[in-house]
Amino acid sequence: MRYKISRRQPAAFRQLSLYLSGPGKEVDRSKAFDETALYLSGEAEGHTTDRVLWMQTRNLHTTDPRAASAIMEATSRAKPNRCKKPAYHFILAFDPEDDKVGKINPDMMKEIADKALTRLELQEHQALIYAHQDKEHPHIHFLVNRIHPDTGKAWNRHNEGRRLLEFCGDIAREYDLNIPHDRNRKQEKDKDKELDLDFAEEQLPEYGFDIEQVIDRLEADGKLPDWLAVANDPYKLPTRRFSKDQVLALREKASDGLLRAAGWDDVSRVMRNTGLKVQKHGQGLVVTDGKAYIGISAINRKCSLKGLEKRFGQDFDTWRRAKAVGAVTGIETERVKSNRVLAADVADMELRGVQMVFEEVHSAEWHVDMREGHLARHEQRHKRQQEHEKRHELHFLDGLSKTYRDPAKARRDWIKLDAELGWERAALRIQENPQIIGPMRGVELVGGKTPDRRAAERSFRYLQSRRMKWLKARDRTQLIAQDLEKHHSLLAQAKRDYRRLIDSLGQNHDMMELLREKIRRRYAALDRLTPKMIREADMSEDRRTELDKALRKHNERKRARSRQRQLDREMGIDPFV
Repeated sequence: MRYKISRRQPAAFRQLSLYLSGPGKEVDRSKAFDETALYLSGEAEGHTTDRVLWMQTRNLHTTDPRAASAIMEATSRAKPNRCKKPAYHFILAFDPEDDKVGKINPDMMKEIADKALTRLELQEHQALIYAHQDKEHPHIHFLVNRIHPDTGKAWNRHNEGRRLLEFCGDIAREYDLNIPHDRNRKQEKDKDKELDLDFAEEQLPEYGFDIEQVIDRLEADGKLPDWLAVANDPYKLPTRRFSKDQVLALREKASDGLLRAAGWDDVSRVMRNTGLKVQKHGQGLVVTDGKAYIGISAINRKCSLKGLEKRFGQDFDTWRRAKAVGAVTGIETERVKSNRVLAADVADMELRGVQMVFEEVHSAEWHVDMREGHLARHEQRHKRQQEHEKRHELHFLDGLSKTYRDPAKARRDWIKLDAELGWERAALRIQENPQIIGPMRGVELVGGKTPDRRAAERSFRYLQSRRMKWLKARDRTQLIAQDLEKHHSLLAQAKRDYRRLIDSLGQNHDMMELLREKIRRRYAALDRLTPKMIREADMSEDRRTELDKALRKHNERKRARSRQRQLDREMGIDPFV
């Protein structure tokens, strides 16, 4: 499924300069709605009504295309507005392969049409909806009046493409439809795989080989999840924001909890209870479920990143790093060991904590690499600018040597004059009297000038511009040198942060060994659980849901691995040879 917005929308109004009938005669502006409506209905010249599969109207009380277009035109003129193109035309098209297998039917198309208008907030506007069958792909045309029939305000087309793209993706997932040539769908699948911690469990060693061997094999085959790869970008966010209704629901659930929070642990717990993760992005703080995101201040205006850090007396990065290191050390108490559900919950959270450590390490490595790249580019830039400055300086010195008998003395006197008068006044003084900084080449005779003097005067005409170019190049070099020094400092800071993080991990800096330990512990903990234990556990509903989901996936994968091993034995295949 995909969308198309007509590049040339039907023009509803025309400026006075475009009147076709001359001054004082008004153009028939109703053609914008009328002609488009007749085209969609199949009544335009060169078309037939056979192309129409079905049609519907919204807020028009008529199905006649001419009457509907007249009502829409009258509505667009009823109240004063500055909208030049009130007629809005777009198309939703379906994949022919979906149609061939019977996934597309009129009832479903009508449901999607309603949802499209609702998503675009056009459900209260006048609209003609036609489904056409004249192409191999079924498609729906929408002709909408952007002017609201009651308020007279024009609908804003801002981000229309992004909204329709997100809508097509959501509908395709809801109805199991294809999205032809949609790169975003592949990215979403990769993101889902990246966020699935259970993927690591799937590679648990059951045949006695080391987990590094599994990770190396996955990386060689291109199947290693991004969150286990060093090249992971910890700052990547979903492209879609939460809708207004979702933000309002979040405010009802979490706003009071955020106001009562006494620390970052409370903030994380409040958002985790709503199924969201707190993450730093740029200069602010966002919450995300992996598919959409919103700034935390949108939930409560008093809970911005700076406001929370000031209230808690601790910055977010320090808390997150301490939390990650705490997760690495593990939680081993008798109460946890004696409670199977709690042990599984702790093992699951510890594995997620390891992911936080990976993100912290990879974030620090990413910052170092980024700063090194910036420094290398600025060093090259500084080198090129130095060469540029040197060329202009040599050009200026060449002009001095062609103009003055002693170019070195002329340069010294020019610099001295700059210091006394300033470069602008010094330039004017030298322009009025070139020999103030030294005698020029050649001599003036009674009957004329020697060739050397004429050449010197020609060179002097361009001497000022040569000097200005050199001075500008020198100033530019100094500015780039200051930027270069700043990037040296930023790289040094990034390296210090990375080293401080590695030192804080202590004995646990071997991340692969740590990962193996956490996967084994989670695997063993889930092996001892039953669905009944989870249902009867004394914990939050969200955690019960997460554990139940993890257990179901765990059991499904165990059965799948068992079937695969049986099949391998029957075929005499060792999967890791």
